[in-house]
Amino acid sequence: TTPAPPPAPVQPAPTPAAPQGETRDVLVVTPVAPTYPPQAARNREEGWVEVEFTVTADGKVTNASVTASNPPRIFDREAVRSIERTTFSPRLENGVAVNSTVRRRIEFKLGR
Repeated sequence: TTPAPPPAPVQPAPTPAAPQGETRDVLVVTPVAPTYPPQAARNREEGWVEVEFTVTADGKVTNASVTASNPPRIFDREAVRSIERTTFSPRLENGVAVNSTVRRRIEFKLGR
């Protein structure tokens, strides 16, 4: 009898590609909660910030800017920081990753 050949090395499973022609919007992969500004917390202030930004084809955030906030300026910096640190999966158009402009509203609420 001849010895059995050695087992083939195990290959990691390939990362699944997007189905041919799939179109989907930007997806949040790893959300990053904003830090509550200490001054606002001391003053018991709550509010929201609307941030507009680009998610590039490789999932990076660029051009993050505040489009509206209430109250103005109190939470802006922390809202932009949280968006810039969040990980996204880019928009797909016909299975191809593309840049897209996204707008998100971030709420700042104190625990009751």
